[in-house]
Amino acid sequence: MKESAHKVRCFVSGCPDPLTRKSALWNMPLEPVLPDPPFQQVSVGEYLEAAEEFVLQDHCNILIRGISFTLADRILPEDIFRISLFLEKHGAFYHPIRVQVDVKESCLEFVLNGAVNHEGILLVDKEYRCLKKLGREHGTLWLPKVFGCGTVRSRKAESAFFIAQWFTGYKEFHICGSPFQGQVDIWDGNGEETVVCAPRSYALYRGAAEILTELYNPETFEQVFPWHHASGDFVVRPEDLDVKLITVRGYAPLFRVRLPPAFHEVLVGLLFFLCLMTLRMRLDRINGTGEYTLMQDGVMLPVLNGFFNALRRKRPVRFPDEDLFSSFVEFFHEITPDRIEGILHALLDASDARAPEIGLLKSAVHSHSHQLSDEFVKGTAGSNPVSFSGSD
Repeated sequence: MKESAHKVRCFVSGCPDPLTRKSALWNMPLEPVLPDPPFQQVSVGEYLEAAEEFVLQDHCNILIRGISFTLADRILPEDIFRISLFLEKHGAFYHPIRVQVDVKESCLEFVLNGAVNHEGILLVDKEYRCLKKLGREHGTLWLPKVFGCGTVRSRKAESAFFIAQWFTGYKEFHICGSPFQGQVDIWDGNGEETVVCAPRSYALYRGAAEILTELYNPETFEQVFPWHHASGDFVVRPEDLDVKLITVRGYAPLFRVRLPPAFHEVLVGLLFFLCLMTLRMRLDRINGTGEYTLMQDGVMLPVLNGFFNALRRKRPVRFPDEDLFSSFVEFFHEITPDRIEGILHALLDASDARAPEIGLLKSAVHSHSHQLSDEFVKGTAGSNPVSFSGSD
């Protein structure tokens, strides 16, 4: 690795020894070798070199922003003792690196999201802007705070990176075994796994639904999309099942709308959001990489509870005198399962027909629509909606 004022070590997750030019993994292609690739293949070692260069730019300026934020203290470059980069996983666009920093008396962790292909480089910039916008509007309770982004040009290719919070102690999770059992497997990162069974596992989906609803803007119809459990977009802390969203690949309305909306249009937009969110919330791949599957029906009420937890907090700026929560409950009680079914078919028909999960989702629309209607009505009928318990 390159000489610098700071000691930087690079690792591939799961391998105990630091990576060097003599390591067998150094020359391994970072991405699958394609016939006639549009760019020269970048190796694992070259990617980590580019990541190191990005981290060290301007005397570690971006990294120091993150350290100063985390420690609530002024940090100087000379306060950093050691930096370790761990290449964690490979996604369709990103190759996330966990950055471990020994500074003063602390050992801190950050994520360095990076890309080397054209689509990934565009996504780095887009996601950085989305996270920054949502961080300003909603804070960092649900999402990682971002500290800076940029590019590094090497002999072979350009790489793009941004540094953000790493949620230490939070793990990826996926449906495991039979979806009818409601089991979720929490990955520990060291090869170990923790299986959480229903109904306790439903808390993960309640948390994810609450986050997506919190980030939904009912006056502009902007929402986090796409998102997917199979991509590991949500992570959980095993001790208390607290959930975070770690990526925002897009934040925009799903369809063209006229702004500003009337209040009835706000309710209709919220209905569309709820229908699609509850259906996709059940979608995953078994163990993260297997067949597409849907979580069992029992998860519906916890997902609705997460939706309502966030909805109760929303106060539309243009409609300060309206109680959005109560108004939507009243509005939804007039919606039939057939209407929900029609909405879902329209939304799925507008999706990418090549997406491998579309067939499964379409096959579930009828039963999902009736269950959503039934659970919603059961949960709110005969009670003051504002005091809806939100308990499982």
